[in-house]
Amino acid sequence: MHIVTPQSSPDDAAPSRPPRRIVPPTPLNPKPTVRRFLRDDKPMVEVGLSGAYGAGKQMILDAEDWDVASAKYGSAWSLVSNGTGRDYVRAGRAALRGAAQQPRSHGNATLGRLLLDADPGEVVVYRNGNALDLSRPNLLKLSRAEAATWRREHEEARVVN
Repeated sequence: MHIVTPQSSPDDAAPSRPPRRIVPPTPLNPKPTVRRFLRDDKPMVEVGLSGAYGAGKQMILDAEDWDVASAKYGSAWSLVSNGTGRDYVRAGRAALRGAAQQPRSHGNATLGRLLLDADPGEVVVYRNGNALDLSRPNLLKLSRAEAATWRREHEEARVVN
């Protein structure tokens, strides 16, 4: 907080924060576009995301993981931002709020945590830094201490708490 004193003018005051952008909820698409393809002879899928942030973006994951995840959790997935410039694919169903066992999750069950069955003390790292690449070779489950070391050694990686 900046207090205007006789020696300063209101023009010297620190700039105020821009107003927070609130995005209204967008209905999730229960039947997203799913494109199957091969990557290094391994069956993969590219799935269209829903929601205000996810519209027009796709996630990539192993075909087997998609078949299990869509059958178990549904096919509507969205993109959520954690407010620090990191985006994550999250479950689109309220029933999943506790499924990922994420501390301070506010009801977000991220797909990376669900795929790796991460426990509350573990974090998921995206090896290439792309949170939309949910292929098994890109996901790594670590303890918080290991993740801190990983983060220092691999600045491009993304860590999901």
